[in-house]
Amino acid sequence: MAENRETLASVLVRPGLAGDLAAVAEVHVRSWQETYVSQVPQEYLEDLSVEGRLRGWAEMTAGWEWPNPDLHVLVDDDGKVVGFATTSPSRDSDASDSTGEVPSIYTRKDAWGRGNGRALMTAALDRLRQSGYETATLWVLDTNTRARRFYEAGGWAWDGTSKGHQIGGAAVTELRYRIIL
Repeated sequence: MAENRETLASVLVRPGLAGDLAAVAEVHVRSWQETYVSQVPQEYLEDLSVEGRLRGWAEMTAGWEWPNPDLHVLVDDDGKVVGFATTSPSRDSDASDSTGEVPSIYTRKDAWGRGNGRALMTAALDRLRQSGYETATLWVLDTNTRARRFYEAGGWAWDGTSKGHQIGGAAVTELRYRIIL
């Protein structure tokens, strides 16, 4: 399978490698700490650990083949992973077989506003299209206005579905966004 590579403003989006998992875990934790201030309890954000997230990534990817086309990493000119996105079949119980999902898309704050997120999203949506999906969904905190603006600018729209759960002991609401592929 050919690698999906996109270059945008001195970054590269490529399929993830097993050796990227530590960097992905670092981006995952730091991006949460940079993004969700005042949206989830600060104590929860401070307690996030790269080591814990790496264990979770290692468990989740234990059976994956590498390079993996469902993990997209954003690499800067220095070879440092500064963002990632994942793709999968939809995890929602009401989804059809033709619905894929972008379960995660994160970049470090210093990568914001330069087209990096768009490059990651393009790679993720291209992967879902190549996998035969007709629509895609993702979940976003209702309070994450920056991400919601980003998704809406890319053609995503809230489909009217929401769900509540707890993060760090605080009630949060997520909205499901959908896009036609």
